[in-house]
Amino acid sequence: MTTAATSLLGLALPVSGELSGTWGDTVNNSLTSLVDTAIAGTTTLSTDADVTLTTTTLAPNQSRQAVLLCTGARTTLRYITAPAQSKTYVVINSTTGGNAVVIRGAGPTTGVSIPAGYASIVAWNGSDFVVVATTSLVSLTAGVSGILPVANGGSGAATLTGLLYGNGTGAFTAASAGQVTASLTTIADTTTINSQQVGYRNVPQNSQSAPYTLVLADGGKHIYMASVGVYTIPANASVAFPIGTAVTFVNLGAASTIAITSDTMYLAGLGTTGTRTLAQYGMATALKVTSTSWVISGMGLT
Repeated sequence: MTTAATSLLGLALPVSGELSGTWGDTVNNSLTSLVDTAIAGTTTLSTDADVTLTTTTLAPNQSRQAVLLCTGARTTLRYITAPAQSKTYVVINSTTGGNAVVIRGAGPTTGVSIPAGYASIVAWNGSDFVVVATTSLVSLTAGVSGILPVANGGSGAATLTGLLYGNGTGAFTAASAGQVTASLTTIADTTTINSQQVGYRNVPQNSQSAPYTLVLADGGKHIYMASVGVYTIPANASVAFPIGTAVTFVNLGAASTIAITSDTMYLAGLGTTGTRTLAQYGMATALKVTSTSWVISGMGLT
């Protein structure tokens, strides 16, 4: 009777009584050595071409091996086609040229992509290969050379000439792009990074000694009323402060006026609108809550 084979790895299934006295070659060559490669063997793929892994029963083949090691240069993305059946592989992409390799099931299935310089454990989930774990081939203790792409967690830049940010597809240097102007001790102005406004470490002062209309740069600052006068919040149509902008008014002199042009300013707690008076030693904060609405509150405010 002929020795049968397992359905997944093609290992020997001797029939009862078949190998009496002659079991050595079959067990050693078609069972023990094949289990050894299925657990710890490596198939090295070095050609710049798509590969369909060889499959055999009772004999060595590529698809049974535990590790698929891709080496050599690649000029484009390459595909490794494995049997569409239950199996786990460690796929190591040690190729040069910066191209990924895709391991997929016969059919072919969609498969999964392993970037150059990475290794992944992949497993068959019943319909396709999926990634179980991925790691970089670069030793953390050895250091990294070259440019690490943004897609792999880097900046995509060769040198650091300012505060560097990645946005998922590229990188920009904040200082050189005019996004952030700062020192280690002082932030000179507000700005935005990815649509998020950056404020101050303190509340900078804008001292005014004559009637004054706020400008965009006053957001997040306090207006020191150095003399009596009218301090005006301009209409959104002329100065579009972002919603959430806060401006504080501090008055150490005679009573002064806080006015608003055409838009609406509500007195917190009461809801009355219009011009407010800030008494001597009074302090009030105005917060923009819609494109044309502010709410103001404080001490000495009427």
